[in-house]
Amino acid sequence: MAKQEVGPGEKFAEEILAVCCRWWEESDLDEEQMMSFGVAALEHFCDSEIVFDSEITFNEEEEE
Repeated sequence: MAKQEVGPGEKFAEEILAVCCRWWEESDLDEEQMMSFGVAALEHFCDSEIVFDSEITFNEEEEE
């Protein structure tokens, strides 16, 4: 059976889980500390109004 492709939200969650597992092994943070700092980081990101500028420009007319 082929593995189902996951969406960007699931990929994001997998990345966050991987980071949490690494920090769990390498630091002395407990679950409550990890939760507090993780939530604070996500809230900071969401409140920061970050704007991503792309260096890619799409030209609707094909170049010949």
